Amino acid sequence: MTGAMQIFNFLKQNDLPNWIAAAFTIIVWPLAIFLWNRRSVGSIRNLDIIISPAKGTIQTGESTPYLIIELHNKTGQVIHLTNAVINPTKNLKANDDAEKDLATGSYTLKFSKGSGDAFARLRVTIETGSRVTTGLPLSTAYSQEEANRQINLMRSHRPFGLRSKYFVMKYDALVGRELKRVKFNF
Repeated sequence: MTGAMQIFNFLKQNDLPNWIAAAFTIIVWPLAIFLWNRRSVGSIRNLDIIISPAKGTIQTGESTPYLIIELHNKTGQVIHLTNAVINPTKNLKANDDAEKDLATGSYTLKFSKGSGDAFARLRVTIETGSRVTTGLPLSTAYSQEEANRQINLMRSHRPFGLRSKYFVMKYDALVGRELKRVKFNF
């Protein structure tokens, strides 16, 4: 108890408000700035995300059903997308041979500018009025009909709340001059 009293008397004699201001400046303010810079948004206004089924091949040459995600830019500004990943939930099974980041458990999404192009771009620029496509290869346990049925169920689902039912898609987007970290729950 005497140690605590000595500290209190020391702070009282040596201007307690300045010590509080110093502690706030050294601890609280940098923490607040760090958390503010790591915040994410749920979507970008007028950037439409449309999902559809397709069939394709993965790097191993295996034919598999795909979850195709199209991004339509209707914002009136140029959008630069990068660092796109997707985390499927237990309701959606990805192919075992899909490109996966073992550290985070997420699948890397690559983009295609035109129809018929391979998913090869990690960064993409979307002009106003144009679209880009990305996709996640689904498990071969799904037949094409089952994958189509699952994706049609996903289309009828309306995302609500903080939890995702099928997947979480994360990406960094530079919209005009504003950088946004997007975490899209679906």
